[in-house]
Amino acid sequence: CTYTDSPSCVADAKCKWMAAEKQCVNKPCVYPDEASCIADTTYNCEWSTVDKICSEKPCSYNTSVDCEADDSCKWDATCQDDGKAKCAIKPCLHTDENECKADVRCAWDGQGATPQCSVAVCAEYSDERCCNHGAEGCHWDVQQAPAVCAQLPCRKLTTENTCNSARECMW
Repeated sequence: CTYTDSPSCVADAKCKWMAAEKQCVNKPCVYPDEASCIADTTYNCEWSTVDKICSEKPCSYNTSVDCEADDSCKWDATCQDDGKAKCAIKPCLHTDENECKADVRCAWDGQGATPQCSVAVCAEYSDERCCNHGAEGCHWDVQQAPAVCAQLPCRKLTTENTCNSARECMW
């Protein structure tokens, strides 16, 4: 891959644009079989048993620049076990209100000129440890599928009457 610009590079299925380095490189994980694919741990390759193809796991960038250049990814520096930030899949990219509301990590904001789906309070914490120890007013909700970090029920109640009417809450 010898392209010098991003549009030409990403148009070639065998190439990948690296924003931080401003260069086009050969796309990793182009293996014809499952054994070769999963053996490549350098590029976080994964095998699709449905499509029978090998591809790089989404958002497996090592720099914040490359991560943030991909619209489906976000650089996550919150509460990592090893103390290192990582690139993660950006949640709540739904454009449909019903899809957004069906995703437990998301909240639909219908106010303003452009209604949008955004990350719900506490849902930025993607694991139980970070949720329970790094976030005030959040808890790991195993009643949801999949489990998700959610705002404690009483925190959602903003008036004294509604709070006191909920049996588990007190103003």
